Amino acid sequence: GPKRPVNTANSIQISGHSLSEHAPLKGELAISRINRFHFMYTSRLEVPAMSHRWRMNDMELRPLCLFRTDMDIAQNIPPRSRSIVDLRKGTEIAIIDDEPFAAEVNLRNHGYNIKQIGDIKNINEVSPYRIVLCDLMGVGKHFDVNKQGATLIREIKNQFPSIFVVAYTGNALNSTISRSAKEYSDKILRKDANISEWSEVLDGLINESTDPTIIWRRMKSALINRGIDVKSLLVLEDKFVRDILHKDSAGSSYMRAIQNPRLSSDLRAIAQSLVASAIFKLLVG
Repeated sequence: GPKRPVNTANSIQISGHSLSEHAPLKGELAISRINRFHFMYTSRLEVPAMSHRWRMNDMELRPLCLFRTDMDIAQNIPPRSRSIVDLRKGTEIAIIDDEPFAAEVNLRNHGYNIKQIGDIKNINEVSPYRIVLCDLMGVGKHFDVNKQGATLIREIKNQFPSIFVVAYTGNALNSTISRSAKEYSDKILRKDANISEWSEVLDGLINESTDPTIIWRRMKSALINRGIDVKSLLVLEDKFVRDILHKDSAGSSYMRAIQNPRLSSDLRAIAQSLVASAIFKLLVG
């Protein structure tokens, strides 16, 4: 059977894998290590009977079986029964364009909660929105006069990884700027795409943007790419999941966990972007 956790000075030994409490996570190895942690958690490994807590580098670490993971959300929350009409109405969508967006009126007539905000000078202007539609030309000049909208999309994704971004362009989809935008956007469409194409893309992203499991996995990937340590990631996920399960629209436990001094200012800003986007209020309904 699987080995029990063994207390050592600097690491946890699980099924032959040593996971340092402070080790940063990088690339494919990081994903593998986190998945092993989650596999061991969901398998409910037996913890030594003599102790429900053990010490590591003078800090207490709970047994893995006490940490919640995103898999607990699907196991404890039934699928939502909200209609697509309600979801369209409840999901705020921003348009970043320096010109009128041809599809805006038709999309609004289809029930989408959509608002044109023009070009932006500060990335935080997109924080209230769950989905952003961004033109590739004529916007983003405050960030990059050459790549324009493509650079703007990259910055949105870097600072707000839970926000879904659709790039659109009047140019060819294989142009240099379009290829650059594809690297960071969730979808890319022609500016003159018909309403059916827009609706199909937006409805798919609306469903994803209201799924707490998908939202957390996007956030987790961003934190891993920034080099978060194993323990901090486990704690943040645990608090996020507990707030969702307890229907805490303020994300109170998660907010307290963000104040962890082990988190760099960069990691803290990324983690806090979930709260800035009011995602907890949307997810717990």
